[in-house]
Amino acid sequence: MRILFLLLIFLLPLSANIVVSHNEECAKNFSIEYYYDDTNTLSIEDIQTKTFVSTSNNFTFGYLRGTTWFKITIDNNSSEENFIISFYETLWKTFNFYQLKDHQWDIQYNGLDVPLNQRDVKSIYPTFKLHVPSHTSKTVYIQGNTLAGQIGQFLICTQESYFSESRFEIVDLYMIFAFSLFSILILNLYSYFLTDEKVYLYYVLYTFTFIIFSAMQSGFYLFFGFEGWNEGLHVVGTFVLITLILFSDTFLHLEEHLKFAHKFFQVSIGVFLVFAILIFNNIPYTSLLFNIYSIIFFAMLFYASIKAYIHGYIGAKYYLIALVIYSATMGIMILTFNALIDYTLVNRHLFVLGAFIEIIFFTLILANKYRTITLEKLSIQDELLKEKNKNEEELKLAVEERTEELEGAKKALENLVGTDNLTKIKNRRAYKEKIEELLSKYNRHHHPFCMIIFDIDDFKTINDTYGHQMGDIVLMEITELVSRHTRINDYFFRIGGEEFALLLENTSLEKAKKLAQHIVELIGIRLKLIKGRQITVSMGLTEVVEGDNEDSIYKRTDSLLYKSKQNGKNQVSY
Repeated sequence: MRILFLLLIFLLPLSANIVVSHNEECAKNFSIEYYYDDTNTLSIEDIQTKTFVSTSNNFTFGYLRGTTWFKITIDNNSSEENFIISFYETLWKTFNFYQLKDHQWDIQYNGLDVPLNQRDVKSIYPTFKLHVPSHTSKTVYIQGNTLAGQIGQFLICTQESYFSESRFEIVDLYMIFAFSLFSILILNLYSYFLTDEKVYLYYVLYTFTFIIFSAMQSGFYLFFGFEGWNEGLHVVGTFVLITLILFSDTFLHLEEHLKFAHKFFQVSIGVFLVFAILIFNNIPYTSLLFNIYSIIFFAMLFYASIKAYIHGYIGAKYYLIALVIYSATMGIMILTFNALIDYTLVNRHLFVLGAFIEIIFFTLILANKYRTITLEKLSIQDELLKEKNKNEEELKLAVEERTEELEGAKKALENLVGTDNLTKIKNRRAYKEKIEELLSKYNRHHHPFCMIIFDIDDFKTINDTYGHQMGDIVLMEITELVSRHTRINDYFFRIGGEEFALLLENTSLEKAKKLAQHIVELIGIRLKLIKGRQITVSMGLTEVVEGDNEDSIYKRTDSLLYKSKQNGKNQVSY
């Protein structure tokens, strides 16, 4: 039968003893004593002569460089003799437990410096077994040091209740949180691959760094065999803020709407990288300075999101709501670490809820952005379908009304189907027919021909910056320029959005090179957008060889086009 154990704690006027009786299984609110050693030199023998100060088992002392000694005295008035002293905080570099055994000090080493498999109790929290015979008292000491805030909570339980399978710990909440974020990460990574929008990639990086940050905060990364890392929380924290900058700057379009904030955030990336290096090398007071600069950063982030909303960007409204929730809960945690408010489990870990709400908000905003992009594409497809149906209906009526001109109408239809609506040159369908014709001639008579595929460099940026109408003008200007500099037996096609093809009949590779290079140079010299932006194209060029078919020659030429892109664009690869 499970022994009902209980630690009834009350404060005596002149002591901080913990009185154990039969009411509860764990003591959660009691007094302990502490002594702060700012020299980091005192031994267990030295500490016996010092005067300790009483404090709660839930405490926060702020950022201290010295060593804090804790003194806990248990008066055991129960029948239970085997206890567990657990400390609900994983960020302490050392957390060593001292108790007298056979008139000698027995030391159990713990803290981030001690791997999980070398601890007496395999817990991410500093946890120690303690034997106190019934109706006796025992005093133990704990020596702790950390680069993070000196905060935490002591808990004293019976061994039976501590190792109960039904016992829930804060770390379980963090693990649920991390796996939830991982699902969100996968969702946004999928959106990035579908849309190629950088905002999704930056959000994936932000979510990933926050998963690592939550693992450092709770210590559950120790379960996976990683070594403890006392500086890790703040080092990872710098990268959380760097990825938040990348996401926020892109999402709020600050480079377009608020150049001052954009420049500040670009500088802040460098500042946070410097903080990461300083914290990694354990430079004194860097973590405190990092927290101060983070406050300035968040103030600027609020300002930028408000200005973006004033400029008419509706998404900034929802971003601001998420940021308020996140900053409030994160601020409570920072105040707790700096000993400006009392330590409680709520104050210490409320940021998890705030971060989860913020990330859900951001995910919903990005999901709506993806929905908007999809609807725009569907709208375009619907318009094209309507236009196609309209053309087909008009063609049908014309054929019915003018049956005597059937042959002429047939030719007109073929010309319409084979011509690109915007540029008025031949389209992909006409291209496929022509290349099959040229391949047939080559197979019969070995008449040589060459293929050029080119597209406009950074065309998406042109559309995004100046609008689709300007993109259409660029397409038509390039079409007109290339058409003026090709021969009667050069066949020119628009085979995709900004992708064109040239089939050069009875043309050797050397002649084709000259033509291709001439076109690239002409476009680079003559075509400029507003504000002086230069228009360039990248080309791939190949010559037909024995055994080629339409697919093989296209793939070969397209790979050469891709090579031009990789090599810096505005060039010909052959």
